[in-house]
Amino acid sequence: MNVTSSVRRSEQPVQIGSRHGYRIDGDVVHLNAELSVPPYHPGGSWALELWASEHGSRGGELSGAKLGEVQFDLPTPLAPHTHRVEAQTPARLPLQGVAHTMLLALVELDGSERRVHDVASYPALETFPAPHFEGAVGYQIRGHEVALQAAAVANPRAASNRSGTLSLELWASPQGSELAPESGGGVCMASAQLPPIAGGESALELECRAAFNEPPPGSFTLELLLREWTQAFGYVTRDRRGFDLMYHVAAPERVSPAEPVAAVAAPEAVVEPVKAVVEPVKAVVEPVKAVVEPVKAVVEPQARAPQSVPPAAASVARSRVVSIQTASVEELARVKGLNLKIAKEIVKARPFAALEDLLRVHGVGRKTFDKIRALITL
Repeated sequence: MNVTSSVRRSEQPVQIGSRHGYRIDGDVVHLNAELSVPPYHPGGSWALELWASEHGSRGGELSGAKLGEVQFDLPTPLAPHTHRVEAQTPARLPLQGVAHTMLLALVELDGSERRVHDVASYPALETFPAPHFEGAVGYQIRGHEVALQAAAVANPRAASNRSGTLSLELWASPQGSELAPESGGGVCMASAQLPPIAGGESALELECRAAFNEPPPGSFTLELLLREWTQAFGYVTRDRRGFDLMYHVAAPERVSPAEPVAAVAAPEAVVEPVKAVVEPVKAVVEPVKAVVEPVKAVVEPQARAPQSVPPAAASVARSRVVSIQTASVEELARVKGLNLKIAKEIVKARPFAALEDLLRVHGVGRKTFDKIRALITL
């Protein structure tokens, strides 16, 4: 006997049950939840998302930083069903030192759309200890070089929790735009690596020299960022300090063509072509001198006013240094010694922990690396 049945679409929502939670272990987040699924629910693709918000959930809208996401498929039950989710995923932690409300969101995924169905809020506020600035910070642009300065960088984690490689970076964001580099825009004007710092210790009186990369004409907001290398996401911003002064780059002046000069007959002469010898620029970057002291040491903020190049000096021509970490394929392809094919391979191989990592890119050998070394930066 043939039996024909029809599946009725449930009008009841899928909800987060009474049992749910999260745990953050370093750069990994563990999520678990029991979900109440009504009978005949069509199932589909869903996700549990853990959010850290400074303002909590407002009317079902989520704001803040999404730390991690676990995707899964829901079944279509014939009776009320409890679906259990327990998984872990890399955690992209927000800026340290700020108290956040933790939210667990149940999200339905429908192609490129996502709909929030339920949100569970946790009463305890969460802060995320990570390497951060202490005291004054600043910068000084000296010709083709920038001095990045910080009174102290501290790692407040447990003694056994050593930081990843750290990076001091001076970023320029176009006026009125979102802060770089999270927005995908902006220009990294200078970057210098710091060695890892042991938990409970700090590096004092830092002054790192780095090659200067001038942004295009315009007005920019400048920030000094402290970023840490993570296995899952590459460099992640841990702390940032903004500067009040805007940075202005003037557009180059247009030179009007000279008046034509009447040609004067002259006796024929043999002119030997000039052979111009161009010496490659050799960027000298001094190593970071970081003195590691216990974090309990009191660091007095230094009265170091940030400085920037006056507008008149901004229009002076400077040699461009291209970042292998943030430059586009087209910008990399314009570097003398590279081509479009190698530029695409460099972008695929990101992120890099050091310039020498370019040697693992297909098409970049030692000879090529030595040729472009003075034209690139991290």
